[in-house]
Amino acid sequence: MSWLKLVSLMFLVVIWVLAQWPDGNLRLVFCDVGQGDAQLVIKGSYQVLVDTGPSDDKIGMCLSDNLPFWDRRIELVVITHPQKDHMGGLDEVLGRYKIDRLVANGVKGEGDGEWEEVVHLIEARGVEVYVPEAGDRFGFEGVEMEVLWPEDERGDEMVWRGVVEDKVVLGQASDVNEISIVMRLRFDRFTAMLTGDIGEKEELALVGKGVIGQVEVLKVAHHGSKYSSSEAFVSMAKPKLAVIQVGEKNTHGHPSSMVTERFDTVGSRVVRTDRDGETVVVSDGKSWWLEEGGQVFGFW
Repeated sequence: MSWLKLVSLMFLVVIWVLAQWPDGNLRLVFCDVGQGDAQLVIKGSYQVLVDTGPSDDKIGMCLSDNLPFWDRRIELVVITHPQKDHMGGLDEVLGRYKIDRLVANGVKGEGDGEWEEVVHLIEARGVEVYVPEAGDRFGFEGVEMEVLWPEDERGDEMVWRGVVEDKVVLGQASDVNEISIVMRLRFDRFTAMLTGDIGEKEELALVGKGVIGQVEVLKVAHHGSKYSSSEAFVSMAKPKLAVIQVGEKNTHGHPSSMVTERFDTVGSRVVRTDRDGETVVVSDGKSWWLEEGGQVFGFW
């Protein structure tokens, strides 16, 4: 290889590395994982993954596309509730990345055998597990993530109190969607809300507590189900951007036209992963924009 070709190759490698080098902006990635949820929060070299979607390959692709090739560590993974469309790709994540901490409500739900397999993987890798409650906050790189739901009064739920080895059985939840972990993300003046699969009852409880205010970006609850995104909740959150994570082929009728109309009514721009693919929101804390292939195509 001639010295000119070698220099050119080295130059291309440097450009490639610099293109993946973290900047000072916050990136909120809504992964296209089909009929399921997965959001990736990136600020500097710190990453938070909220849910993993239903399958290994799609979450793996999203992580590969959005994380630097040299970074094999995810500081925090949140599983909003143990259903396959939210945790199905967790074994892939655990296999490819070092996970520092897992936040989960630990409720036993659908596919209990799969959840037990995940528990064994977590134990084998020595991942620290934390069970959140409303009011808890996680801070990093100028970003704050506050847990809004579930409340501490867990009633008949089955939860982990601390690390996996110290599981305490408190009972059985009737519907794990009801105790989905809901978080509000704040970076200076930019705010977003990630809602898991909560329904109207939980939304109204949050509205009643007075913790719901206007946000720039909202992850629409339960893939746009007609049993979520109540009028009261939507009118209080009034997001500028409403993101629906939903699969092209689903038997649930998601998203409901009634739900999309509610967001239209409050002036929200609605994007859907089944139609629009992966959605990337970038913010410098003062303004925010949508990005695709490195190109900006919206600015607020």
